[in-house]
Amino acid sequence: MHSVYLTFDVEDFINNRSMESLEHILNLMNRNELRGLFFITGQFSEKLIDYPEIVNLLRNHEVGYHSNTHTTRPLIPEFTDIPDYNKAMEISYQRETSKIDSLNGKIISDCGGLITLRELFPEKDITSFRAPGLCWTGPHLEAIKKLGINFDFSTAIDDKDIVYYKGLTFYPVPTFEERHINAGITDELIESLTSKEITVLDIHPCQYVNSGWWCSMYYDGNPKKYLSVPPISSEERRRRFSSLESFLKKVSNMERDGTIVINPKLEKSRRGLNAAKMKVFQPYSRSVFWAEYFFKYRPKYLFSHFCRFFELKNARIRHTKEWLSNYLQDMVNKIK
Repeated sequence: MHSVYLTFDVEDFINNRSMESLEHILNLMNRNELRGLFFITGQFSEKLIDYPEIVNLLRNHEVGYHSNTHTTRPLIPEFTDIPDYNKAMEISYQRETSKIDSLNGKIISDCGGLITLRELFPEKDITSFRAPGLCWTGPHLEAIKKLGINFDFSTAIDDKDIVYYKGLTFYPVPTFEERHINAGITDELIESLTSKEITVLDIHPCQYVNSGWWCSMYYDGNPKKYLSVPPISSEERRRRFSSLESFLKKVSNMERDGTIVINPKLEKSRRGLNAAKMKVFQPYSRSVFWAEYFFKYRPKYLFSHFCRFFELKNARIRHTKEWLSNYLQDMVNKIK
């Protein structure tokens, strides 16, 4: 049986239309009798407190954690990029359980982040996590594991199967996002759902109403004030939601036919990870891509933390060799 995880990253607390988009998507999911996994940030959960009707709609679905502040600087790779691994864990634990100013990134008070999300959904067992931009670090994962997170949807350890390591079950990273649905290639996407045992889809409600990424204001550092993103046209908004509804209907029919299973229960993987045989370059380079490319951040200690998390020996040499091999192969391909 092919498992398909319909996941949603709920993060834009600045543009009110993103809240409307979330409500519309929840209604579409319920109309098609589908359950989703909604990864919600601490900052967005603070805003959700004023929308009890949307909270009630979310009770029909699974809820996961998408970090406390998502894009407010310092990012996860920034505040964990220090020489002391254990200290980085302590910082992570504190920042994921505190209320943080979304403009200057400073801690305001205790009881925020994951605590706020769990208070909002006391009946739910919130044990899954996805890092913003799939940009995770070892110390941070170990910290949220102490907070009861058991399932991670951030790493590129295995793109085909779930694996277990250090008390965490790692699911494959998303292979498709809403841009594929918006581009009208749903037939190709539907066909791909039966090509492997596990497929993770990632949808951002904000991308159905905003003309750009809401978090771009943070790329050059924390802004002095919130900057809203212009909306897309009404016609484009209708088109995108129509494409999404069409896709959800097809997925729902596939589940009724027994072709796929949507969002099966998260369970500990029986397959353990053999870290000694890992190819270091791919998961590490993927883990820092978001921070490096969009925020121009250059890590100093994250690779050594990466090696410690996976208990890799002689990893730096292996990393360098693999990086050089990949680089040379890319150059050869460009010449061809």
